[in-house]
Amino acid sequence: QSFGASACCCSRQRLKTWADMRRLAFGLWLAGSFVLLISAPVTWWEVTLTNGAILPVRGSDLSALAATLIAVSAAAFGASTLFRGVSRRFVSGLSGVAALGAGLAAVPEISQPEGAVLVDITSQTGIAGLGALDSVVSVSGGNWVFVALCGVALMTVGGVLGVFTPDTPQRASRYERNTQGSGDGDPVATWDTLTDGIDPTKR
Repeated sequence: QSFGASACCCSRQRLKTWADMRRLAFGLWLAGSFVLLISAPVTWWEVTLTNGAILPVRGSDLSALAATLIAVSAAAFGASTLFRGVSRRFVSGLSGVAALGAGLAAVPEISQPEGAVLVDITSQTGIAGLGALDSVVSVSGGNWVFVALCGVALMTVGGVLGVFTPDTPQRASRYERNTQGSGDGDPVATWDTLTDGIDPTKR
């Protein structure tokens, strides 16, 4: 009996550890997505032109590819809550990889943020093409970039951690629990209770 109790205790501890890992993975991803959700509409830079005009560059203006990859990460994260086994691990990994790809896709735009408002510069100066960038006097700001990159890192870690998190065992149905809890576990006894008019699904 002591051995059985010890095994039961170890099993419960293992389930608790798995549940904690799942919560940690979900928490990291959700925290990262929340950070991105807050930072995306904020002005990251201000571009000053030779005519004195100041153009804001928001996080959502930077890269359409990055925004698409974040959407893919979100879809994969949602799917990971529905699947089990290899499918869950795959979509969890896809969620992390897509988040990482979004960060990498935004790097070229981060290095030259004025390119994100090239159309606005053209409307202000009347100069089309890359030559419009010569009208830029200064670019200020950029602190929100580090906040957004932290969000991407959290989403990436959360997705990757989900790959290495075991599935939680499925809960037995009420009928199965009742059968397992019967005296000798004989299925014939269960059918006998049915013939006696006793519903084994009721506890």
